[in-house]
Amino acid sequence: MRYLVVFFVVVTIQQPSLYSYSVLTHEAIIDSTWNDSIQPVVLQRFPRANAQDVKAARAYAYGGSIIQDMGYYPFGSHFFTDLMHYVRSGDFVVAMLRESANVNEYAFALGALAHYMADTNGHPIGINRAVPILYPKLKRKYGDQVTYGEDPASHLKTE
Repeated sequence: MRYLVVFFVVVTIQQPSLYSYSVLTHEAIIDSTWNDSIQPVVLQRFPRANAQDVKAARAYAYGGSIIQDMGYYPFGSHFFTDLMHYVRSGDFVVAMLRESANVNEYAFALGALAHYMADTNGHPIGINRAVPILYPKLKRKYGDQVTYGEDPASHLKTE
């Protein structure tokens, strides 16, 4: 039992240091785009939403913005996360947007869209270029950009 407790403590302490940057980044994107982009779209589709509805919707947008990375969290499924990132991920987001029936579902779907767009645009100009700077051996092997597919471990550590 003691070993199980020690294992849990070590995993809990180390996991945020590996992945907290990406979680915080995706949530920060919701914050930075909420007033000018996300909230107006939510209110356009659901004009009767009141202030409490909008506040709750923002929380759902946070959830949507991290759904694709759930497999990276403790006890998560890497298979799930790989599916969310590499198998018709755009179609998944579009389906959520189309099928959303209330303000919270729609905000969640918009959060997932924000994640998708951040990964699509952010990785090529940010993470993929930072990896070879941090890992010179990978730069010699792959050049000025290293993708997740080429070296998953260094990619995740850089995030």
